[in-house]
Parts: sequence; C-alpha cells; structure tokens
Amino acid sequence: LQFFLKHDPSAVASFEEDLLARASPKNSLYGQWLSPDDVTAALAPPQTNLDAILSFLSEHGVEGNVNVHRDVISFTAPGLTAEKIVGTPMYHYNHVHYKKVDIIRVA
Repeated sequence: LQFFLKHDPSAVASFEEDLLARASPKNSLYGQWLSPDDVTAALAPPQTNLDAILSFLSEHGVEGNVNVHRDVISFTAPGLTAEKIVGTPMYHYNHVHYKKVDIIRVA
C-alpha cells in the first residue's frame, strides 16, 4: 500500500513561478534548470510529516519506505494489519476473464 503526501499549495505555487521564470528568455534564470534534488527540496513535505507516518506504521509493526522524492511512503502488511492501518475493510476481487489477476480494494 502507499500513502501519498499532500504538497503544500504555497510551495507548489512558488515552484511554478520559479519554473516559469526559468523558461522565460528575458529572465536572468532562463535555462538554469533544476536538478531532481532541487525539485525534491522545493516540493517535499516536511520531515515531521514523514516521521509521523513512519512512526504510525511502526506502531503497527510495519516498516515504511519513503520514495526518492519524499512524497510517497510505501509499505507491505498482512491483510488484517492493513485494514487496521487504513481503518477500513479490504476486499479481494478476481477478474472475470483473467483468472490470475487478483485485485485488492478498500471499501
């Protein structure tokens, strides 16, 4: 499962302004593109948000993995544990035509 963390709207707006400046030929920043690390630094949620989710998962005996951009936390857990974590039942579905396809969804 994955938790997608919300980006701060003001950080996104500031980032968009910066990108537009870098794309404008008359701007002094023109063509000075950002590295992937710069993008992550500009948009990643605060570390305290990541720590809160990782701590929450740890309380359920689950280890979370933060992606390279620090805005998605993935984890694997047994079904009952996952239900407790997300606070809702999970259901298994099988595709009518593709019997080997196993689909898990929350209610």
